[in-house]
Amino acid sequence: SSFGNNTFEITWIDGTKETFYIPDGYYDFDGLNDYLQYCMVSKNWYFIANENNTSPVKSIFFLSFQSNEIRYTAEISVFPVEAKTGYSPAGSWTANKKYPQIKLSPGLMKIFGFASQQVFPVSNDGGATPDNLTFSSDTYPTISPVFSYVLGCNWVQNGYNVLNPNAFHQIALSKSFGELIIDSPPGENYMSVYQANYSKLVITLYDQNMNGFVPVDPEISLTLLIKYVEN
Repeated sequence: SSFGNNTFEITWIDGTKETFYIPDGYYDFDGLNDYLQYCMVSKNWYFIANENNTSPVKSIFFLSFQSNEIRYTAEISVFPVEAKTGYSPAGSWTANKKYPQIKLSPGLMKIFGFASQQVFPVSNDGGATPDNLTFSSDTYPTISPVFSYVLGCNWVQNGYNVLNPNAFHQIALSKSFGELIIDSPPGENYMSVYQANYSKLVITLYDQNMNGFVPVDPEISLTLLIKYVEN
């Protein structure tokens, strides 16, 4: 949520608007779509199968998130809400061939790869014979805004990093959410230390853009080598 990329707004076919907040966590597009469906169920914005309906499909949703691995894009699909045999609205609304609309926050637009369009579709009017709509992102999606960790130390003097002279090590992330991250440099890596009197050593975690963050996991094991070198 600190990245401003966890909200979207849905305008239902009856004009009702609701803003939803994606809980902090690690998501792929299947996970995001599951949460989208959860939001739709919470507002009864979906079709439910009638009692005598023998179809294995018991619920029909009118918005979906997915990825297109061939085109390397994110996609938002929107379907007109029109009457369907064997199904009824889960809430007290009436199918009217209009489209639900979803509005992404600027941060979520960036994750999905949409450069300018924020509302999908722009108009909810489906007309007499509405079509199913699919919107593809302009650029490749960045489903996780953090792809590496940078370690910083208040003692370090790194003349090679203009963004953060305290940075001394970078860890590329290749693990899934919840997996243990283990990183061992191939050899000893020494950095210069600022000439000063220190009362404490402070280790700070950053992402690849040097945005500081606090890890959720309280268990971190870090080994530092401190070596005195005479000039």
